[in-house]
Order: sequence, then structure tokens, then C-alpha cells
Amino acid sequence: MSGKNLEEFYESIFNHADAALILKGCLFERSGYYIDKETGVRCRIRYDAYDPKELILADIKAVRSARASKFSYAIRDYRWDLSMAMYGQGIGAIDGRDPVNYVFIAVEKTRPYHCAVYELESESVDIGYLDYRKSLGLIERCV
Repeated sequence: MSGKNLEEFYESIFNHADAALILKGCLFERSGYYIDKETGVRCRIRYDAYDPKELILADIKAVRSARASKFSYAIRDYRWDLSMAMYGQGIGAIDGRDPVNYVFIAVEKTRPYHCAVYELESESVDIGYLDYRKSLGLIERCV
């Protein structure tokens, strides 16, 4: 994405009332390391946005379509629920407080860069967490 397009992309996020409100108190693009207590596996996270006061974890996604019907498939296909669960576990391990709300900010890759905000349902977070635990167990057995 070129400079001008990137500007328009981010403008669409901050012009979206809900997205702008969510991101207002966030820390951006932070990395962290932690040791998983159950497996001893060293883990690394790098989240897009986290509000430590409101305990909101936000993941910004550049997508073909920000429509709910399309975006729900992308969550499943790309396993973004697992990623969010891992970010949440990492933040909890590092910061001592788990995120309460998990939010996706979906922005279309092409003009007019339509933006939508979706909260990840608790059932999806739970499924992502179970898959994250399975993956860590596999890593533990392999190393």
C-alpha cells in the first residue's frame, strides 16, 4: 500500500466512531515475552492495540470485505480466534490482568477503505484458547 493509500486506510479507522473510541486509550504495536506456566514454553506476542485501563484488546485487520458475513469466515479461516486467545494469555501473564473485551477492527484493503468493528464472542475466545493450549502442548512435545 502506498503512502497516500496508507493514510486513507488509517483515516477510515479514526473516522469510524467506534474504532476511534476503542483505540483512544490504547498502547500500540507492543511485543512481550512470557513463559507458559503449564508447558514451560517460551512465548512471544505482538498485539496491535491494547487499552490497559479498559482491558480492551484490539486487532486491526486489512481485509477484502469488512462485511460481517465475510469477516466471520476470515476469523475462522485464518484462526484469528487463536491469535486473540494467545495475545490475551500473554497480556495476562505479563501484565497480571487479562483483557475483558476482544475486538477486531476490519478495514477493507481498497478504497473507500470501509471500516467495521466486531467484538469476538466469548465462545470464540474459548475455542481459540483451547486450540492455543493444544498447539502449545504439541510444541512442548516436539522441543
